[in-house]
Amino acid sequence: YNALILVINKLENLISEFRDDIDVVEIGKWINRVLNSATNELEDLGDNYSKSSKGDEAIMCYKGAVKGFSIFIDLRPDESTNFAGLVIILNKLKNLKKWDEENIVKQIKSYSEKAINLISQSQKVSFPSKFGAMFKILGKLYESEGNITDAIVYFETSVAYFDKASENFTIEDISVYARLSNLYEKTGRYKDAILMWVKYMRLPAVKNNKESLDWGFFHLARLYEDWGKDKIAPNLFKYIISKRQPSHPEAHYRLAVLHMKCFDWESAIEVLQKKIPIAGNIPFSDYCYIGDCYKNMGNREQALELYNKAESLTPQGIPVLQRLAKFYEEQDNLDKAIEYVTKIISFADPNEVAADLIWRGILYKTKGEPDQAYKDCCEALKINPLSEKAQRLLNDLSDQIDIDKVETQINVLESSLSTLEDASTYKNIASSLLPKYIQSRKPDFATKALSLLNSIYSSDTAEYWFYKATILKEL
Repeated sequence: YNALILVINKLENLISEFRDDIDVVEIGKWINRVLNSATNELEDLGDNYSKSSKGDEAIMCYKGAVKGFSIFIDLRPDESTNFAGLVIILNKLKNLKKWDEENIVKQIKSYSEKAINLISQSQKVSFPSKFGAMFKILGKLYESEGNITDAIVYFETSVAYFDKASENFTIEDISVYARLSNLYEKTGRYKDAILMWVKYMRLPAVKNNKESLDWGFFHLARLYEDWGKDKIAPNLFKYIISKRQPSHPEAHYRLAVLHMKCFDWESAIEVLQKKIPIAGNIPFSDYCYIGDCYKNMGNREQALELYNKAESLTPQGIPVLQRLAKFYEEQDNLDKAIEYVTKIISFADPNEVAADLIWRGILYKTKGEPDQAYKDCCEALKINPLSEKAQRLLNDLSDQIDIDKVETQINVLESSLSTLEDASTYKNIASSLLPKYIQSRKPDFATKALSLLNSIYSSDTAEYWFYKATILKEL
């Protein structure tokens, strides 16, 4: 490091001293050769320090390389390659997370713009891989900022430059092909995503690496699956399982799902049964899916056996408990259905069980126990005061038991309102509570409505005066 910095400083002094002679061919070539060598050596040294997790040393080297490129730019301000090289070094500094990131991003964009302007003027590029790297850096920056449109444009330009280069690239060098494919996928351009991914798979760094190519085929199959190509995707997953990765659990799972989408239950069962020995974890979900297949084939006994098997492996597994509850509900075995919904409620997040409480409430109502159903309905409303399903259940129950459903709703909404901190949710619940106060036709509630009114509507709105008039009428 010290020797290389000494060389760069010495060159800087020589350039300053002999600036008038720089255009002499021999002197210019010599300075270019030595400066280029020293700058590249500093960059390589910084890379090695960075790989060895020696960030401070890497920063010193990259800063030295930045100085080298700055001298190049001062000498040859019309050469776009120097600007591209500087952008690449600045990006390496940014990735170390120890420099002023906001400032360095501005520099990257500024130097990239200068390089792009020079390219547009000359239309000739000596080192396409450098520009491929520069445009990839720009694409990643804009992608991180959420500007997907510009990110795609820069990635496309990067790919075009890498296509022109003849070097043997690493997987990291050509990752731009994969990133571009992913952005095409995110924006719904599945055909473009697939074409770019196939192009990526054909690059030597991927094609000649079994692990990378295996992943490539799996991702390609997944792209076809997500695109809805239910004939091509299964064939690719079959190829992966039979020829490339016989022990790939997710490939088995996705193939089984595709069979199930086509109602080919027997093929799905066959694939899932092959997956179980290679899953590498407790295969309770596989037993659930096989159970689903048998249930859809009309073999309910076999389905129940598999659901029970899944429950024995994970007694607190919500998906299997849901299947068992639904199974018994469909069999009109309400006691068993209630038993399993109760297990779901006890094992799940208390803030996420409103739908399950309503489910159990409906089961109790069907069973002829409206009081229990009412309790579950009130608990569900405490978690989600605006639940339409709970409101419907409450209305149904008001015909079976002696309850004041309006006052019940008021109590629940008041309880929820007292614990809320989020302003928008507060306003939603308060807006639901206000008409309930008025609907009750009780002076005490009308008084509460009057005090609540100001927190919901502004006095310059029609709603404010309409509700105020209605409340005063009740008072």
